[in-house]
Amino acid sequence: MCSSHCLLFLFLLSLPILLLTTDPNVVENAKFAVSQHNKEAKTNLVFESVVEGRYQLNSGTLYELVLKASSPASPSANYVTSVWDHGFNVRDLIDFYKKMMNEIG
Repeated sequence: MCSSHCLLFLFLLSLPILLLTTDPNVVENAKFAVSQHNKEAKTNLVFESVVEGRYQLNSGTLYELVLKASSPASPSANYVTSVWDHGFNVRDLIDFYKKMMNEIG
């Protein structure tokens, strides 16, 4: 049986955590998102940087990122993406779309 401290810990563990945008794991997952999006959407975006993001631990790591990318046909823009990192170099692209100017987060 879990005490109230144990329940609080489990609750906090499920909350999204802000991340360091230069962390190699974060950058690797952002580059994966751009690469996978390019394959699926037949685009040629080039990863530039991670702008902001957060992650959540739960049977792997869910990264919710805002990243900057560009293509030869368009200037740099921010994109919102979600990547599920299962570990052992297994990832799934959950979502990828261009961030609107008035969008929060």
